Amino acid sequence: MKIAAVAMNGCFGSGLAALADIVNTAEAVRRDVDPAIRPFSIDIVGASRSVRSGAGWTIPVTASYDELGDFDLVVVAGWGAMSGDATIAALGRREGRRLVRSLRALADDPTTQLAAACTGTFALAEAGLLDQRRATTSWWAGPTFRRRYPQVRLDLDAMVVVDMG
Repeated sequence: MKIAAVAMNGCFGSGLAALADIVNTAEAVRRDVDPAIRPFSIDIVGASRSVRSGAGWTIPVTASYDELGDFDLVVVAGWGAMSGDATIAALGRREGRRLVRSLRALADDPTTQLAAACTGTFALAEAGLLDQRRATTSWWAGPTFRRRYPQVRLDLDAMVVVDMG
């Protein structure tokens, strides 16, 4: 399984690190558990050669937004916007607009699964990929999310939502 961890400047590096650790551990033990399981790999995907986390760490990028269709699973990491309005502003920046365009290109791709953490859900909604679907986001960003994306069935009582649509 080829996994894309999508990162924007200001992202939560801890989320990316946790995802990378989990995927790399799964790959390390995969053959011992069941050699028939497809190999796991993860790439950090961004708009430039590196992104800077909210904590100021430089994170190398190994694939571009234009390559999102090459992955089996695309996970959009949350970024360090501390309000719904700041999250919308991040999407309005050049990097955010480019991400939304790249995600929108996946709309008719049934082979790529999508996921998001925290404020990353806004990017999927902005791309129209959550219309008429159930989703969740950070509780503090809920009011802004509801106003901007009324076509999404927001469930703030759930920490994880699965909607295979």
